[in-house]
Amino acid sequence: MPLTLPKRVSTPEDIVKFFLYLDRIDRTSFHPDDRFYSDGRVQYVNRYGAPSYTVPEAKLRDRLMREAIDVATREAFDIYDIALFITAHGMPEYDLRNAPEWLRLSIKAAERSSKRKYWDPREGPRKS
Repeated sequence: MPLTLPKRVSTPEDIVKFFLYLDRIDRTSFHPDDRFYSDGRVQYVNRYGAPSYTVPEAKLRDRLMREAIDVATREAFDIYDIALFITAHGMPEYDLRNAPEWLRLSIKAAERSSKRKYWDPREGPRKS
């Protein structure tokens, strides 16, 4: 099952899935304090200056980020560290080996599940 954008962020593991999606699928260099939509326009643009998201997509990401911040606050996690461990590629201080165990396990589980191929028995025999 490919990595998908969560419908809601209600657990620390959902934060990890959301941030992995932003980093790996959207390829967005994000910061938890930044808005995806504000001042009547999408704030993230591609290298050509065009909006990276539609208005509904940007508003959805804003809602998910608010939920992520709420979960991190409730669980007493540093949301900025979570974001850095997921996005700071090549920065030694944010090497995954230095991440808290729950975060390391959540990232590995999300990455592992996104690479698995699932078979639906209703589709007939699996082709090799």
